[in-house]
Amino acid sequence: MKLFGLGKSKATKKSPLDVVSDENLTGCLFYLQFNSKSLSISVSGKKGDYNCRIADIDEKKGVVFLTVLGRANIANGDKIKIQFDITQIIYNFTSTVKKNDSEYDLCIEYPTIISHFERRKNPRVVFRKNENLEMKLVTDLFSGNGVLGFLTNMGAGGFACSVQKIVEASTGKVLPMNPILLKPSTSFAIAQFELAGSGKFELSATSVHVAQLGYNMALGCKFGKLSFGQTSAIEKFVTKRSFEPSPPQYDAFYKKYLEEKAKPKEVETETEEDQSIVSEGAQMKSDAKTKANEPPKSAKAVKATTATKPPEAKESAEQPKPPKATPKPQPVNLMPTKLALIVLSNGLEIQKIKRILLEQNISNSVHVSNCEDALKLMSSKQFDFVFVDYNIQGKVSAPQLITVLHKHPKLKGTPIIVISDDLDVPGKIQLVSLKPTRVCFRPLKDANIVDTITKIMGE
Repeated sequence: MKLFGLGKSKATKKSPLDVVSDENLTGCLFYLQFNSKSLSISVSGKKGDYNCRIADIDEKKGVVFLTVLGRANIANGDKIKIQFDITQIIYNFTSTVKKNDSEYDLCIEYPTIISHFERRKNPRVVFRKNENLEMKLVTDLFSGNGVLGFLTNMGAGGFACSVQKIVEASTGKVLPMNPILLKPSTSFAIAQFELAGSGKFELSATSVHVAQLGYNMALGCKFGKLSFGQTSAIEKFVTKRSFEPSPPQYDAFYKKYLEEKAKPKEVETETEEDQSIVSEGAQMKSDAKTKANEPPKSAKAVKATTATKPPEAKESAEQPKPPKATPKPQPVNLMPTKLALIVLSNGLEIQKIKRILLEQNISNSVHVSNCEDALKLMSSKQFDFVFVDYNIQGKVSAPQLITVLHKHPKLKGTPIIVISDDLDVPGKIQLVSLKPTRVCFRPLKDANIVDTITKIMGE
């Protein structure tokens, strides 16, 4: 097999939605690389899951490079499983961690198959975001919790919704978006929603699964006992609106991958003009050093030298010099200057980062204490990378700053290093959805910062 070497057999499709061909595998991976998808890694024989995103793909070598959020207990040779969803269709694939000599966190083998992992056997309706079908849930009218969200899909036996807010039913107090509040088997006394052409529904439901989804949560529920009329109306609606799951056209993304790889890489080469600049600069530096080491001449000696100068030399000096075809460029400093922006309020952390930057020969850095000032600076200066405190307070939050940098046409390529307190799993998922370049959790360690700077600078 051209991608994966000899000795590996071609995987067999078990579902029409499985991805097995070489082109579709690469197309699917390329799709994930350039879309806001959070991939979940589980390691065989080890506890705990990690979050990551695809950083690069090398079809010829048959490897995929990953950026992992935070520290992960993953070693060379580990067997891993990666799970994700595309257009509300769940997929997963297994792979092996390979020896990594790249700037990225992990290098894994190309998958031989990306398997469709759909639990539902019955048809379901997938709602578009612009439909805005509101879902209201409450566990108990007097002492429970209320949930406000929007329907994402529905089948004859249940539904899924994107949770936007959780409140105390009695006081209206907004509660934190904690999956524990809606854990599986949570009973809802009332589930209220409206379907176009089928009217309003008010029934009971029980949660089946809950997962963090960016800043919101995804909640899946099964219906409680339905009346004959409710059952008939929901089944009729689902039959009318349901369709087979339809993933993206992976072959189209494979073509985009080939186009991306075919683009010429910008490689800086040393031209003859650059060599002449370096030589001239070195010569001028040598001449200046020699002149500085010579003892100073007295005024009489200078006068005597001028008096004894032969007239031929004077006439020669007065003759006009032939014009040059092209003026020689002035010597320039060929060493690139790195500039770092530090958006932190902790004085000790600022000192530590500045000290490490100096140790890495990066002497230029600018410090601000809030994200609003950082945005103003970045509109006028070009920074090589930005340290930002994820927990910093102000009119502009760190997530807002990161979002602006990703979308800004001139700043979107700026590497972003997030400094953060340790987060729980939902918090880490929120952070990885922002796609920072690197994350350093507190307490800050010198080795972590050095490793981060080295990888970003590509040294």
